[in-house]
Amino acid sequence: PFFNYMVKPASFWNLLKKSSHYGYNDRAVLIIRTVFLIVLIFSLIALLVPALFFSHGTSIAKNIRPLTYFMAIGLAFMLVEIPMLKYLVFLLGQPIYSLSVTLFALLIFGGIGSISLTSKSDSDFYQRGKTALMVLVISLPFYFWLMGKVSNWLLAYPLALRVLGAIIMVMPLGFVMGIPFAAGLSRYQQRDAMIPLGWAINGLGSVLGALLGAIFTLNYGFTLTAYLGTACYLIALAAFCFGGEKGWSNN
Repeated sequence: PFFNYMVKPASFWNLLKKSSHYGYNDRAVLIIRTVFLIVLIFSLIALLVPALFFSHGTSIAKNIRPLTYFMAIGLAFMLVEIPMLKYLVFLLGQPIYSLSVTLFALLIFGGIGSISLTSKSDSDFYQRGKTALMVLVISLPFYFWLMGKVSNWLLAYPLALRVLGAIIMVMPLGFVMGIPFAAGLSRYQQRDAMIPLGWAINGLGSVLGALLGAIFTLNYGFTLTAYLGTACYLIALAAFCFGGEKGWSNN
């Protein structure tokens, strides 16, 4: 969909090494490269400084699985959201409509998904988190295909009905996507010092995910970006389930 984007994927990754032979017309690509490197460096600083000096004895090596988990769900959320924006642009006709509806629906129903875990037992946190991640891994490859079919059917209707249809399409996915973060935090309830680090690594994953989503969309397309988000949820599922229900609390 990016008709004026002439840089091959391999050439884009070479930008991480050098950029002197790129001309004025490629300045937008260079900006993406530069912003990605800046965010990556500052995100690592924001992660490592608290982890090394303010973690109250909690080391990154000791907690690699939970850190991997929060990083993976942060990346996955953004890598799924960006292809969703594309499908809703097709349905609603304007990028600003797609952005508004997607953010509204994801934040509202993701919040409902998170709050649905309130006052649950440790066993319920584990089972519902595991189930939510499994649903995401299994359903995401088909969800966007279904969104495309439903969007084609809704095109004949007025904008108000298309907006309502878009919200209904995002609602179940947003609800399920809101569960993993709350379920992950529940596994830290016996280790309060790790809770801020979990928030931080998830925020880091979200920031990097937004940039990686733009980079992968430009170079490989929306479909592969959605598959990459699914792969991140698969990594999160493995990290969440490793060691069983008591796996994290025993480390």
